[in-house]
Amino acid sequence: SMNTLADKIAEEVRGHAQRPALAALAATLLARLAESQLHHLGPDAVSQRVRELGIDRADAAFPSGNVLEILERGPESDVDHALVAALAVSHWVDLPGARRAEVMDAWTDRALWLETQTRYPVFAFVDRLLEAHAADAYWEKVGERLLAARADTPAEAARAAAWCAALRGSRSSESARILAKVGEEASSGVVRQMAAPAASGGASALSVQGRAGHAPPGGARGVLRLISGWALLEWLWRALAFVASARRDVTLQLGDAGVEVLASTRLLGREVRKARATYPLRSVLSASREVRYPRAHLLVGAVALGASLLVGGLWVAEGVRTGETYLLMAGGGLVLLGALLDLGLGVLPFGRRGRVALRLDAGGNHRVALVGADEARVDAFLRELERRLARAGE
Repeated sequence: SMNTLADKIAEEVRGHAQRPALAALAATLLARLAESQLHHLGPDAVSQRVRELGIDRADAAFPSGNVLEILERGPESDVDHALVAALAVSHWVDLPGARRAEVMDAWTDRALWLETQTRYPVFAFVDRLLEAHAADAYWEKVGERLLAARADTPAEAARAAAWCAALRGSRSSESARILAKVGEEASSGVVRQMAAPAASGGASALSVQGRAGHAPPGGARGVLRLISGWALLEWLWRALAFVASARRDVTLQLGDAGVEVLASTRLLGREVRKARATYPLRSVLSASREVRYPRAHLLVGAVALGASLLVGGLWVAEGVRTGETYLLMAGGGLVLLGALLDLGLGVLPFGRRGRVALRLDAGGNHRVALVGADEARVDAFLRELERRLARAGE
C-alpha cells in the first residue's frame, strides 16, 4: 500500500548520510517542474544539476534505488517517484525558520500540482519527515488556501478536492481540526461539503472535534462548585494552560469499525503525544450532549434591559418631577443603552452558534468527554450513532 511504501521511503531518507545535498537537488528539480508545469525535465537540465552537486554516484544510493540515476533517466515506478518526493520534502527541515515558512507557502501550490498532474506523492511525506510543529504549520497554510478557495469551475473544484484529500490523509490531529474548520468556515459551500470528514475504511463518517473536558455541573453541585472556590481554581488552571499553549484536542468519528477516538496533546505549540482508540458499537453504553450556558447571552441581555428600564425609568420620572434636563437625558440614554445591549447580544455570532459538551461511555474505564464542540455537528453525530446502534441491534 502507499502508506507502507511511504513509511519505508521516509525511513531510508531520514538516515541517509548525503540527505541534505540530495534533498536540495530533489527540491530544486521538483520546484522547477511544478512552476513550469512540466511532466518531466529534460535530461540536460538534470545532468547539469547533478554535475554541480559534486556528489559521488555511489553516495546517492538508497535501498530503493540510486536517486541520481533515477533523476537522470526519469522516475518510472511508484518507488522512484516516492523517493524523489520524500527527498524534496525533507529539504524543508534544513531551512531556517523564516525561509522555511516562505518555502512551505510556495509548496502548497507546487505540491498540489505535482499530486494532481504527476505521480510524485509530496503530501504523503509532510507528517513523516517534518517535526510536528512544522507539519502543522504546513497544513495550516493548506487550510488557509481552502478557506478562501472557490469551486466554481472543474479546475477549481479539483484543486480544492486535492487539498481536502491531503488534509484527510494526514496523520496529524491538527489536520482534522483544520479540515473541520474548513467544513464550517470556507467561503465556498462546495468546499465546505468537500471537507466533510471521512473515517477509516473509506466510508463516509460524521465527526466531532473539541477539547478534552467536562461541562460545568448545574444545580446544587454547581452552586457548591462556585462557593467552594473550585470554579476559581479551574479557571486559574485554564489560564495557566492558555499561557503555556497547552491543550488536548479530541476528535470522535464514526467509522466502519465503530467509534474512533483521536486525541492529541500539545504543549508550547508542539504535539507531544498522540493517541488513537476504536470502540465497537456494541460497547457503547451511552452518549449525550450538555449545553454549556446555551442562552447565557440572552439572559444577560434581558437582565440588562430590565435594569435599564427600571433605573432609567426612575431617572426619567424624577427628571419630569423636578424639571432636571440631565436626569431626563441620562434616563433616556440608559434605557437606550440597555435596549441596544439586549439587541446586540441577540444577533452577535455567538448568539447563533452554540458550543456544547459531549460525553461517550464505552464501558469500563473507557469514557470520553469533550467541550467546545459545534452543537449542530454533535446533534448530527448523536443521531447517526443512534441510527447505527439501532441497526446493529436488529
